[in-house]
Amino acid sequence: DVQRDALFGRVSSEIGRWRGTAGLLATDSERGIFAFSGVSQARQTDRALRVWTDHALRLGGTRVRVGGLAQRSSLRYLSPASGLDETGQTEAASLRIEADRAVRLGSGRWHLAAGVEARGGRAEHPSLTEDAQETAQAVFASAVGQHGPLHLYPALRLDRVAAPTGETLTALSPHLGLNLHVLSGLWLKASAGRAFRAPTFNDRFWMPGGAPALRPERGWTADAGAAAEARLGPLAATAEATVFASALADQIVWRPGRFDDGFYWAPQNIGQTRTRGAEFSARLRLGTARRFAEVGGLMTWTDARDRTDPEASSFDQRLLYVPDRLVRADLALGAGPLRLDAGLEHTGARATAADGTARLPPATVVDAGLSGRLRVGPAAAVLAVRLENLLDARYALVRQYPMPPRHVRVRLTLSSL
Repeated sequence: DVQRDALFGRVSSEIGRWRGTAGLLATDSERGIFAFSGVSQARQTDRALRVWTDHALRLGGTRVRVGGLAQRSSLRYLSPASGLDETGQTEAASLRIEADRAVRLGSGRWHLAAGVEARGGRAEHPSLTEDAQETAQAVFASAVGQHGPLHLYPALRLDRVAAPTGETLTALSPHLGLNLHVLSGLWLKASAGRAFRAPTFNDRFWMPGGAPALRPERGWTADAGAAAEARLGPLAATAEATVFASALADQIVWRPGRFDDGFYWAPQNIGQTRTRGAEFSARLRLGTARRFAEVGGLMTWTDARDRTDPEASSFDQRLLYVPDRLVRADLALGAGPLRLDAGLEHTGARATAADGTARLPPATVVDAGLSGRLRVGPAAAVLAVRLENLLDARYALVRQYPMPPRHVRVRLTLSSL
């Protein structure tokens, strides 16, 4: 069983060359914890309060943006069977300052951007011997340049992270992308860059499961492909094909598992991983904004493998829970305030054992929904009825976590115009 409450608010203002936004989100949820025996009295309570703001000011031809957020969250884990009643708390804040400007360099047009960002956090939990703190800073620059049919996207980022283990991590990450307009409606694209991702605060300190000693991800990624679009009267068509590859060291992966104090998700580093794949998507749309028919789909093939230790049974086996293929298709029909849509998602086999000896079978799920919009004076109401898992498929995305059978969701949304 799950109980959720949430409060959300946002306010925006614009005065001359200044534009600002501020928001607040408060959540409170409580849920029962799954047990292998089917009976459990364990419960988890999550509470969080987040406030954020974003401001933009135009000074001549330069736009300056300043944004930040602050968050405080708590998680209580209560298990009468094991005698546990623990509450962990985290506090986090971040600040980002960025400036961008359009300029001409020779025969090309460029949009330049640069900025700095900083974040910090603190966590406390009975399992931590002392309050854990983490700080990080980054300097970054990027550009978008156009020289005739060629668009260039260079970027450079310098990260510095002071980890709670006392280690200071520094990484310089270059990246370059390009887009070439070959013919009318046809583009070629490619990009390559160095990847760096420090563990997030939740990666390190989420309780239960966080791992303070996680190492950052490092490696290289690359992709290449083509995109096309065409229009014939009210008919519009788009298609895109991409191949991609990456080689990462210490990739951070959250995995479900059974531990001495329960069953939960926890992150870990995988020494060396290699990923290769391809993706194709296409979409057709006929009609106008009020009356239309649209159909689309996406197919992804992924080969992600553990390449850490040639002597280990997990060597060259597929990464856990990464499906070998994913197929999505959707159909939508619109007529004035009414919209009918249907979707299909097929997820391929997913390994559940590091040595490849166990896996979840493929699963296909179909959803369908009908929604209507009604305006009454200054207000608008949207009523949506959705039938999920239409074919009543029996499947799981995580081992021993069965997904819901066929069910109906009804949602009513009220808003002011």
